[in-house]
Amino acid sequence: MAGFAPYYPAPLFGTYKPASFIQGTSGVGTSATLGNNTLRICAMPIQRQVTAIGMFGEFTVAGDGPSLIVMTLYADDGTGFPGALLVNGGSISTGAGNAGTIPTGGTPGVYSGAITPLVLSPALYWIGGVIQGVTVTQPTMRAAFWENFNGAINVLPTAGQSIIGYSVTAAGAPPNPFPAFGTAGTVGTFPRIGLQLQ
Repeated sequence: MAGFAPYYPAPLFGTYKPASFIQGTSGVGTSATLGNNTLRICAMPIQRQVTAIGMFGEFTVAGDGPSLIVMTLYADDGTGFPGALLVNGGSISTGAGNAGTIPTGGTPGVYSGAITPLVLSPALYWIGGVIQGVTVTQPTMRAAFWENFNGAINVLPTAGQSIIGYSVTAAGAPPNPFPAFGTAGTVGTFPRIGLQLQ
């Protein structure tokens, strides 16, 4: 949706230096309760054309051996809601028993992986990920709890409900496109996933 993101308020404007790393969130913490097979994404406005060549994420405490997190980037559908899947950014292993596409041996840290270069025009995008492979213990992910984004919901919000992203069940490959507005849940916490720029 070209032309939409530049109208966002100044606090969301980013720095787009070549060979840099950017993330779609501000205000981070950790969470071990993001949910197995729950894709969580948040808004990521980009104000100038960039080329993404990689994605990154972080876990701070390992989860079950088979666990991993799959990183995703979605386009906007033109209404301020996620649409088509642009990138399945691969999976970071968050336990010692799963190499994923980015093996870690279960050692906590920030990990990145290459993606096919993708030109992103100024627009609103949606970035996040889905934890999979958990049997008992979820990994503790670096997570974001706040974003200057005022999301919509199709029912009357509950008292104090924060709507800063959307979620959907994703036990296998990330859905493409993101499910319709009425079937998507809302979230107040999501994994901090970012992009590496060319």
